[in-house]
Amino acid sequence: MSIFDRTLRALAHLLLRRQVKTLHRDLSELLVSFDGYLGTLVPPVLRQALIAAEDHRFYDNSGVDPIALLRASYQLLRYGRLQGASTIEQQLVRTVTNRYERTLRRKLREILLATCVGEVLSKEETSGLYLMVAHYGWGMEGLRRACGSIGVRLCSMSAFDAASLVARLKYPRRRYPRPVWELRFHRRVQHILRLVALGRGQALEMPSASEANAATVRTSY
Repeated sequence: MSIFDRTLRALAHLLLRRQVKTLHRDLSELLVSFDGYLGTLVPPVLRQALIAAEDHRFYDNSGVDPIALLRASYQLLRYGRLQGASTIEQQLVRTVTNRYERTLRRKLREILLATCVGEVLSKEETSGLYLMVAHYGWGMEGLRRACGSIGVRLCSMSAFDAASLVARLKYPRRRYPRPVWELRFHRRVQHILRLVALGRGQALEMPSASEANAATVRTSY
């Protein structure tokens, strides 16, 4: 973990101590609710599509992507454009805390809390849990309901199915979608398929949080 990440995590524990504890508890309870089946419930092709589309430096950051933050800040200050810079940890925090207001205070709070996700979850658990609880559109809260709504089976998911699900994270389907939504959605699906075809989103399997903690204890002796 870099000095930047350690500083943000220390600030989170200092300024948001109670909220960090609440986040840890909520994440732990969600993890238990899936009874350890996240690895088998979430197909690898879906996990790859998520990382390729939403956070391609997922395995290289600790919950905050400084490169994406700098790029987004430059675009905002130079051109007045809002550009996404959220990591998967930040998106998970937003979903679990149910805070979506478009304010700087909420964003800063989300950034700090995102650095604490890794204290409870491994990278694989983080991406899997986010996919399981994310909002995909009207009547599609969580991965199982989303798959049921669009007729996709988790056990036989294709790359196109995975891209269609992940595209809904950026463009959630409304109850009565408009043509402009359909156009943006299909463009997003094709974009994700191109990224996956290029191999983006692939990485070596990461250790679980408990395994990482155990390794830390072993090396401290």
